[in-house]
Amino acid sequence: MTVTSSINAMAHAVEALYSPQANPIVDGFAVEAITRIGRALPVVASHPDDAEARADLLRAAWLAGTCLGSVSMGLHHKLCHTLGGTFGLPHAETHTVILPHAMAYNAAAAPEAMRRIAQALGADGQDAAGAL
Repeated sequence: MTVTSSINAMAHAVEALYSPQANPIVDGFAVEAITRIGRALPVVASHPDDAEARADLLRAAWLAGTCLGSVSMGLHHKLCHTLGGTFGLPHAETHTVILPHAMAYNAAAAPEAMRRIAQALGADGQDAAGAL
């Protein structure tokens, strides 16, 4: 549940970076959320009792939720909500499966956002979807 919920939060931050309403404040929140998730999620997946890493994920989720409430979401969210609603798929798991594919699809239209995502994930110069 922690992994899929964290990737669901990641989706809010990722899509905020290429939203038509993107702005410097939300961008900062989004990059920080992606960085924190990228850093803390592997730790929590390996050590579920690591309170410090879980606190980092909680901060990231708050930042990502603020992104979600501040700008519109894009293709990824439209796909996930359509698939989830039509077929009764679980919310976070659906976001986890679709996110890297939606990012790959959107990469050519949002190269600066993808560069920032890859950099936030510690994969500067690499493919953001692949880094995820």
